[in-house]
Amino acid sequence: MEGFDAPGPTRRPAVAVMTRGSVVAAPAWLAGERADVVVVPDAEALLGRPVLDAAEDALRLWLAAGFWTRHLVLQTREPLNPAVQALVRWDPEGFWRHESERRAELAWPPHSSLVRIRLPADAADDLAAAVRAALPPADEVLGPDPDGDVLVKSAHLRGTLDGLTPLRHEWGRRSVGVRVDVDPV
Repeated sequence: MEGFDAPGPTRRPAVAVMTRGSVVAAPAWLAGERADVVVVPDAEALLGRPVLDAAEDALRLWLAAGFWTRHLVLQTREPLNPAVQALVRWDPEGFWRHESERRAELAWPPHSSLVRIRLPADAADDLAAAVRAALPPADEVLGPDPDGDVLVKSAHLRGTLDGLTPLRHEWGRRSVGVRVDVDPV
């Protein structure tokens, strides 16, 4: 089923195949009952998404499903992954302690702010150089990637945004299509 609360089975026993977005709350078609079994195949597909909060999002999803099922089966090749272990132990706080330490080491949120700057791919190298020159020395600039995105790790967001302001004005005057996204997920 696609989407939250799509029509589901009308009688039991039944098998429902649900997408990630449709598992966040107990489906109405369960009619207040618990599902007998929820199977999550290929947990690595969620854990390996190329986003900062992939493990956090996966654990949130698995815990949500765990509230409305009698049994949760998770297929994984990484049983020692911290998110998998947090699910096994039903310990989201333990997961967050581990995740917070990892993020502090990497200077990821909440220990810093991230600013993603989407630059036109054909001019990304030149524009990224201008970004580097405009930002405070403590900021770490990553990229541009092949799509033209630059990621800035900022310890002092106000200083980063102040450094970007003249560039944004210049880009606006020249109609350069740039998007600045603070703390993207």
